Amino acid sequence: MNYKLNVPLSPKLEKYRDRIESTIKPYIKITIENNEPANWWQSKFGGLPYLPKGFEYPKTPQGDYFFLLAQINFSEVPPLEGFPDRGILQFYLPDDELYGLSFDSGEDIFKILYFPELDLNLENIITNYDFLPANIEYFPIVGSCSLQFTKKYGPITDCDEGFIKFLGEDFYKLFREDEEVWENYINLCAPHGHKIGGYHDSFQSNDIFLLLFESIEMRDSKLF
Repeated sequence: MNYKLNVPLSPKLEKYRDRIESTIKPYIKITIENNEPANWWQSKFGGLPYLPKGFEYPKTPQGDYFFLLAQINFSEVPPLEGFPDRGILQFYLPDDELYGLSFDSGEDIFKILYFPELDLNLENIITNYDFLPANIEYFPIVGSCSLQFTKKYGPITDCDEGFIKFLGEDFYKLFREDEEVWENYINLCAPHGHKIGGYHDSFQSNDIFLLLFESIEMRDSKLF
């Protein structure tokens, strides 16, 4: 599908409009709501997860408990190609200084769970998490917040390996050497922020991009 930019471009960028528009992808912008989720099935950052009774709570290879980073209920998310339209997707990280990154083994420590069908009976899900450690030292979130989702569109970011391929060597040269062009394009593609899908803004290799979670810190239900 061909998407169009509905914003004016600077004269230097205008000549590349067709190329830029050819790279546009839809994505889901995630907005943090400064309130606790209303129920166990709701999308959220942090907090306690939806887990059916009998499901073993995820642990690291060393036997330490993971903690919920994000829970996405796709019934709350606008349709996005390549992503489900229902079910809950969860991301877990350990409580350590590197958030699960491992430079020694080369294998990062994290957990992703997906539940395609949800049990909406409160009696059939885990609601008592007293077994989790009370003292969390490094985990980036304390407490939880609910989420709102909006479908947006954006062109390729300079971090994506296809940047030169799709926009051309001439554009890349201008982008690197002209500060005005660089600033205008970065504002145009607006890669920063929490989102699902679209283009990433990390120079690490990403064959499949699921979720961009930017650094936030929560204390006493407030965002800083």
